[in-house]
Amino acid sequence: MKHPVFTYLTKLELPPINFWLDFEDSKVKLNSEALEEPRASLYPELQLGEGKWIYQKGNSIISFSKGKSEVMRTSNHADVVFVRVEDSFYEIVRVGDWYSFEGEQFFKLIRYMGRTLLAGKRRALLFAQGKMLELEAPLDFYVTRRFTSLVFEGETKVIDEKLNVTSFKREGYFLGLTSRGKVFKRGNRIYLEDRLIGFCNGSSYFLGEMLDKIVFLCDSSAKIFSNWSWTQIEAEATEDRSYVNSNFLILGSMENTSVYDSELNPIFSLKPSSVVADNRRLFALSETNYFGVVDSGISRGILRVINDKNSATSKIRIAYDKYFNVSFSKPLVVVSEEEMDDYRIVELEPEHFENAEVEIALWNPFYSESRILKFSSEKPRVSFDGEVMYSPEGKVKGTEHNALLKGVLAYEIPTRLPTGISLKVGNQEARLEVKNTKGVINVVQPLSLSHPEDNVVVSAYLIRGKGVSFLKDFVVPVKLVNPPIKVVKLARNRGHVRELSFLRDDGVFTWERVRHYPNYFRGLIIGVSGENVTLEGREIEVKNGFQSVCFSRGFDEVCYDVLGVKRPVIRLEVTLEENYLIVKPVTFFTFPMEVFYGLNVYRGFPAKILFPFDPSWNTIRIRSYIGVRTVTQDFKLGTMDTALKKALLDSVKLREILSSFGLA
Repeated sequence: MKHPVFTYLTKLELPPINFWLDFEDSKVKLNSEALEEPRASLYPELQLGEGKWIYQKGNSIISFSKGKSEVMRTSNHADVVFVRVEDSFYEIVRVGDWYSFEGEQFFKLIRYMGRTLLAGKRRALLFAQGKMLELEAPLDFYVTRRFTSLVFEGETKVIDEKLNVTSFKREGYFLGLTSRGKVFKRGNRIYLEDRLIGFCNGSSYFLGEMLDKIVFLCDSSAKIFSNWSWTQIEAEATEDRSYVNSNFLILGSMENTSVYDSELNPIFSLKPSSVVADNRRLFALSETNYFGVVDSGISRGILRVINDKNSATSKIRIAYDKYFNVSFSKPLVVVSEEEMDDYRIVELEPEHFENAEVEIALWNPFYSESRILKFSSEKPRVSFDGEVMYSPEGKVKGTEHNALLKGVLAYEIPTRLPTGISLKVGNQEARLEVKNTKGVINVVQPLSLSHPEDNVVVSAYLIRGKGVSFLKDFVVPVKLVNPPIKVVKLARNRGHVRELSFLRDDGVFTWERVRHYPNYFRGLIIGVSGENVTLEGREIEVKNGFQSVCFSRGFDEVCYDVLGVKRPVIRLEVTLEENYLIVKPVTFFTFPMEVFYGLNVYRGFPAKILFPFDPSWNTIRIRSYIGVRTVTQDFKLGTMDTALKKALLDSVKLREILSSFGLA
């Protein structure tokens, strides 16, 4: 048995119902159990009509179009069968052992390959292709893929796929028409015209003719009638998945589809599917709605090995049929893939660069097989020549590490994938980029070590794609580095701290001892918001509230906190008591000030201030001293209003006094 050679394969957008194929007038037609379906042809051109698929699911009618489903109608009955007549849908409801259609009782219902037959005592109804055919009630009936037989006394009426009715003056099931005549079944006997040719105690179906062979199904067994004798093929089949023409016998079941040539030699074994054929090609529809074309006249290998060895200069290369998918029993990394003619060319590398025997599985929706292939691979090679420089009290310049891994890494890695090498010392890692299959890398990697021995272990790992694999361990000597004698002193100001450093530097490591002293640096600057202050030779705009301003000056760094005050005195509260003007400045914080009123002055911190009232003065001046800044603010008084208020108060008081003597 050989593998099928596909010349076409595509996924169809179809609803989840049963489909089968027919081959007629050199065209492959798609049929289904749908209540309504668009016109569909799959070969020689793929044509799926724009209409909707309308089908039954449970007790609902579903509409399917462009991959989307929509419920059109749901019955109130759980056990119901829908039928279509023209543009209307009707319900056949099961009630106990009988069926109800439009109020009429029927005792039998058969649904088979897109047709529904109702049989009652009064009449029989056949629903197909949106039509209803009414006939008188038969004594018996039988439904096959292409014919419906209604048996009457002394007569059989046969209804074909186009609903044409033909009468035969004999009783029995009409199975089909052969080149030698009509085939009937009566009881368990099969007749070719009037001659008994065989027996079948189960369901019988005529599949077709192959040269001098007539092919039947008896239940699920395929039987061949030729030269007035019978042979049986050991393959189970169903009528809806089987097909016969002069060149091919196709026997399909729910488990698989077997294809035979005209001499009944097995050719292909396919996954469960509906298959029809012309003289050379097979047309198949899978259970997952893939449509494929197999050309039996083409001989093409499904898989070939171009190169079975992986090295630094060449990769494992295989070519497999482009209508198949591929998988491997052991990890192989795909380096590249391209399509050329009828093949996909794939370059591979073993994940761990091992020699391996690999099972390669090839599959598509119709066929699968596997092959065992042997591959070999060169191993990655790495070497490291170097040392670890270590100073317990020092630091690698520009880092906080006390050791430095330094050396040369040489590598040769048989891969073309983006690759890196990881060097690990304990839980510390250096990742190095590998640009070619062969080369050297200068390694300079700071480390942090605690009391190392004379040697440390440096582990090398290969990073390839998402995978990491171990390469090799290197034992690297540790070299103790002592500080030089020469010391450089360096003083730095760090705001309120003065820092004195004693530095030693050998070009690789630095050693530093640091002492700190207080530095009584004035860092608080107070100013009026919106104005500028000069700090370290730069003009800084004062903003309301606190802001931090830092400057670098050589090795020094200074920071100032600038407090911006919008108005030192927020407001002035003024009241009049007796002959005194009481003044109370309201501020955010306490600072010294001078308060001037007429010929009087107050000096001190904000407080409640009493001035002798003098209506000839209407201004209070406050001079605030904030840091080194002096801010002057003037507050105007309504002096005439104040004087009139005082005169009114005095007159009221005088009237009260005179009244006490009886003079007012």
